[in-house]
Amino acid sequence: MVATASALASRSPRQMVLRLSDMPTGFKVDTSGAMNAAAAVGEGGVTLAELKSWGYRTGYETDFASDVALSDSVSGAIEITSSASIYASRGGVAASLDASIKACGRHKLSVGATIGDQAELCAVTQMSGGYHFQAFAVLWRQGAVKGAVIVVGLKGGVSSRQAVSLAKVESARIG
Repeated sequence: MVATASALASRSPRQMVLRLSDMPTGFKVDTSGAMNAAAAVGEGGVTLAELKSWGYRTGYETDFASDVALSDSVSGAIEITSSASIYASRGGVAASLDASIKACGRHKLSVGATIGDQAELCAVTQMSGGYHFQAFAVLWRQGAVKGAVIVVGLKGGVSSRQAVSLAKVESARIG
């Protein structure tokens, strides 16, 4: 059963995001906190006017980091971000997800699983500090909630399967 917008209004998005116990061994909480509309501005190029027009109510994000030293031999994720945002309506969350999907551009892949009402998987590779990083982001809407899980690691050492697996955990928590 998918929760209605009014039922979600009484829940905290903090209850919906991933927890340290969901992380692979060796991870710690880096940062976490609630996101009102002003704090959410800029996430994926979103403006305050867009958030208001979509009926953004509140959100929560937790960033996890691996405590291993970065080296070419590292495999698996080194950073994981989990977020959940509550909107006033299904139409608003759909518009927000569409904007996030547009930001993926041509970097979309098949999710390969059912997550929420609609889900997309994005992949981005970027060079930083002499390392090639790979990021996989699963973005989805579920009722009036937008969920996101982003997994970052060294290119070739991280897999989209890890992002999808963690997104399933968060999706179950959203309900």
